[in-house]
Amino acid sequence: DMARIGYMMLREGNWNGTQVVSKAWVKRISSLVTPLEEMNPERIRDNEFGYGYMWWIWDGPEAEGPYKGAYTARGAWGQYITVLPALDMVVAHKTKSTYRRRTSWEMYEGILERIIDARLP
Repeated sequence: DMARIGYMMLREGNWNGTQVVSKAWVKRISSLVTPLEEMNPERIRDNEFGYGYMWWIWDGPEAEGPYKGAYTARGAWGQYITVLPALDMVVAHKTKSTYRRRTSWEMYEGILERIIDARLP
């Protein structure tokens, strides 16, 4: 289901030929509302994200190549949905808290980098 949400976002709100969410709303929620340089507290300004509406948006120098236009949802215990329009790709990652497993952003970022590297020529 997480991958389906990401795929619907990647397709600008369209699912199998049916517009289930307006293109304008998808664009709005996946666009910068708070740019990286305005993030608070200031200590989080040294990462690669600004913020949209419930989506973290790659911003600044990191928002190039495969991360151009990319955004990610980050949930409890290491649940992630990453949309990479430049690669026409969605990555969904799920953990199960019952097993007391957690996937940090750093761990997920490593997984994501490997997936991107495997996808690039």
